[in-house]
Amino acid sequence: MTVVKLPLTARKSLRDDFESQLPELEKKLSTLLQVPWTISFDAALLYSYAEEGSWARNKPGDVCQAYAASAIYSLEHLFVRDFKTLGIEGLNNAAFKHVMTLGRDESGSVSYCGVKIVDGEMRLLYAPGKEGVNIGNVVHQLKEAVDVAEKEAGGDKLGFKARLSIEKDWTPKEAELTAAFETLIGKKVELVPSFEEVSKSMKAAGKKAERDDWENSMGEVVFDYFHFLKYNMKDFGGDDMMQEGFQEGVPEDKIGFRIVEKLEKNTYNECVIDDGILWIQTTADQWWVNVAQVGQGVIDLL
Repeated sequence: MTVVKLPLTARKSLRDDFESQLPELEKKLSTLLQVPWTISFDAALLYSYAEEGSWARNKPGDVCQAYAASAIYSLEHLFVRDFKTLGIEGLNNAAFKHVMTLGRDESGSVSYCGVKIVDGEMRLLYAPGKEGVNIGNVVHQLKEAVDVAEKEAGGDKLGFKARLSIEKDWTPKEAELTAAFETLIGKKVELVPSFEEVSKSMKAAGKKAERDDWENSMGEVVFDYFHFLKYNMKDFGGDDMMQEGFQEGVPEDKIGFRIVEKLEKNTYNECVIDDGILWIQTTADQWWVNVAQVGQGVIDLL
């Protein structure tokens, strides 16, 4: 499509409604993400695609300002609020050019508006014929956009969504959970969640995995396996004989979680002792299924 020259009314709207506010918008964005960011919108492209009489055609500057302001608001009150330093670092690394752009979605994957990380830029998108529609939702899928960008960049590290889940649902609870196991067992113990290995196993399983959103819930799921093991070992607390039996049977003083291709005895999950470590294990196709039964009968292993 040929990009048309902006008429005077459109240029005036850009100057008065957008460019005059651009320094303040960039300052707020940079402060929020803790490194200098710029905003570079193709207003002429937006105007060229907009229908006659539409908001984007009549007031393109107003629309550009709304996209930028809405994105910054959602970044502050959703993304940064929920994901904090980990989210900021993930976004800054994925969108390494530290520039927010605006463009037309040509993939058909955006209903009204959306966001992708493209060539190191955070690109706000509008669907064809939807210029200026539902602007408030423009960066609501930013977590997914960062995750996709990381995967496209390659590497074996934990995905962005998995890291966020671990930070939210595992890390704040790990110390208390460890202390509870130590009280039950009567000895110092190390919990081994094996997040990197679990992630590799789940990715390798592909469509065999029970849920395709496993990365979103990794921290919560792994915590649940350990939590229910703790619950089902409650009889060990204060029982010297049972504690001694555990200490002898698990000489490495470690309790771990892992994904295996096939369970030895049970259908959903089981505990085994391997090289002196008590392992909670399940398969990718039984991920987060019947978790409450984990550790039932663990005394029979000792």
